[in-house]
Amino acid sequence: HFDIVAIDSSIGIKDVRTLQQGIVLRPSMGKFRLAILHIKDKITVDAQNALLKTLEEPPEHTIIILTVKSTEILLPTILSP
Repeated sequence: HFDIVAIDSSIGIKDVRTLQQGIVLRPSMGKFRLAILHIKDKITVDAQNALLKTLEEPPEHTIIILTVKSTEILLPTILSP
């Protein structure tokens, strides 16, 4: 069982900040909180920069899945392993 947080749209910095506030909380329904970011066509540079730290060091109880139509819209720092 997972607590699921999903964003399914273009993503701005406010969306990332809201996501960051939500995933630091302990999951209420299971052992993990699952964050799914389905970027349809746009994520701002500011949003990507804000998201980078969270992707590098997610809370221990959080799994983050990022889906995009094309990797060309992402900064190289987001794509790097």
